[in-house]
Amino acid sequence: MNAFKIRAYIYQAESLPPCDDTGASDPYVECWTPDDQNIKTAVVEQTNNPLYYEVKEFLSEFNDIKEAPPVILNFFDTDIGWFASEDEYMGRASIFLNEIDDLSTDDRIPIPKWYPVKYAFDDKHDSETGPVVLASFACVEYDYDFLLPHE
Repeated sequence: MNAFKIRAYIYQAESLPPCDDTGASDPYVECWTPDDQNIKTAVVEQTNNPLYYEVKEFLSEFNDIKEAPPVILNFFDTDIGWFASEDEYMGRASIFLNEIDDLSTDDRIPIPKWYPVKYAFDDKHDSETGPVVLASFACVEYDYDFLLPHE
């Protein structure tokens, strides 16, 4: 197996489901990694259309881009307050690196694309009104040092 560094440019999401009594949510994105690196964006409060503009990096192991596991962006609603319960799962975007039209393999920031956010893998997605995330990705050798900062 070869180790690779994945860089996820997470810009924004649209039409996320409401999870709070107000009809909005307090969403954040968690990048799933095989070794549970716990990589999350900031929480954006009281919106179903959050703006993140964050860059997250994590490692993944695979032999070839065709065999790479999907990049999974999980969306959660956080409940802030005295009686907060566990964060509520809102959906996920599963992005296969070998299907990305503009996958960067260096310091170039790739052109972002909208990806569907589904509640489950078998969910049908309404491309007109369903939730989506705007993101782009880079994949480099694990020891590659990006010139651009990631935080």
